[in-house]
Amino acid sequence: MLRFGAVLATVSMLSFPARSQTLSFGMGATSCANWKLNDYNDYAGKTWILGFWSGLNAAADTASFVGIDTDAPAILAEIALICSNSPSMKLQDAIIAHYSRVRVGEGPKARQLPSR
Repeated sequence: MLRFGAVLATVSMLSFPARSQTLSFGMGATSCANWKLNDYNDYAGKTWILGFWSGLNAAADTASFVGIDTDAPAILAEIALICSNSPSMKLQDAIIAHYSRVRVGEGPKARQLPSR
């Protein structure tokens, strides 16, 4: 039941990428402008972005993962671009917007992680 709730929350968040209706804590709940305010916020924001992205993939609980063909620096650069265009946007909303765009772009190309 907990997994169903996590999946449902993720799907509902991704359905409305411009404005999330989720309760979040830390850097994600602040504006994009706050992320780039100083070195500490920059580091905390980058950590939050990658953790949130990973959490979205974990909550989806599917065999494919969004962003399998990219890397952390590319994800961070795209979110920084979104934020530079919309500094008052919540950081979590910028992440969701990019995650949604990558998910749609990958479509059936999304692959499973290689087995170890």
